[in-house]
Amino acid sequence: MENYNEFNVLDKQSKVNPDNLLGLNDISSITRFYPILSYNDTISNEFIGTFQVEPGFFNNNLNFSLDLKFMELYTAIKFDEKNRLLIGKKRLDWGSGLVWNPTLFYTQKDPLRTQNRLEGVYQLNYNHLFEKSDLEFYIFPDSTISKSKIAIKYNMFGNRSNFSSTYIYSGEGHQLGYDISYGGNQFVLYSEGIAKTYSRRFSINPEGLIIDPTSIKKTLNIEVVLGSSINLSERITSYFEYRYSGDNLNRNEIKAFRNYLPNNLILYDPISMGQHSFFGSVNYIGSYGRWSLNSRGFYDPTSHQLILSPLFVYSLNNLQLELSALAFHNSFAIYDLQSTLLISLSF
Repeated sequence: MENYNEFNVLDKQSKVNPDNLLGLNDISSITRFYPILSYNDTISNEFIGTFQVEPGFFNNNLNFSLDLKFMELYTAIKFDEKNRLLIGKKRLDWGSGLVWNPTLFYTQKDPLRTQNRLEGVYQLNYNHLFEKSDLEFYIFPDSTISKSKIAIKYNMFGNRSNFSSTYIYSGEGHQLGYDISYGGNQFVLYSEGIAKTYSRRFSINPEGLIIDPTSIKKTLNIEVVLGSSINLSERITSYFEYRYSGDNLNRNEIKAFRNYLPNNLILYDPISMGQHSFFGSVNYIGSYGRWSLNSRGFYDPTSHQLILSPLFVYSLNNLQLELSALAFHNSFAIYDLQSTLLISLSF
């Protein structure tokens, strides 16, 4: 169970949100509750069955509205030590990126959260395990056949390195992806990327008109993430991540976006709208690992957007507190300052 609170200072001079066009509140509060029921049983000497359901209850504490969403709902059968079949709604753990995961095609985690409870995706998954690798086949059904997807994923596991490759096909087009990581004694290096023949991102022409991605001729779009973590000492770890996204806005499109605000809010991304994005942080862990202090920063060189976001985390048994703030330095900002308090309780 968690309680998420925001205390915001709106930018009254914002070109993105003039006169609070979006109707945002200075204060918001949401309570989320995730009960999990899991059942395992040995059907026979060879078959092991698993059932798990995780409903999510979301309560807007200011408006007292309650929503229900199933985060996970699946059953799995393990035929033997090498073969498994899963049917239902389950999270995908694709990608090693800390902030950005291009291979995770169906949704993206919140880069400002230390804990992300992503909603699962409906799937039929068959997994075959080899000695140091495995092969997975997926079917992701959707409302129409053209929106449905099929995928193949191959994973290799080494002593210090891991590698995976993916292929996805749907009515949108084709997508090839890779994910590789290597861990040394004091560091981890990783890279993740995709090449796809389609785009879901809206763009803008020099006259400020929004261009729907479905109306654009299919071309090859590349997205790549490079990252590392380095243990500077027993208590200090640094993180760095760079992303290139070919179908994000280029420099001319950023200028058009700026000139025709706020009519093009569909393009707005508070972290990075440009083709190049940087993330860096230094994390200090306190005594007994009960608290940590993290200095995070995001920079978009295309739009010159800079975000500084300190984070304090305190953990005690089943309780965790996260206190963070976001300071924006860019004319695209909606807020002068954002601050959040997250209270998590597991039992």
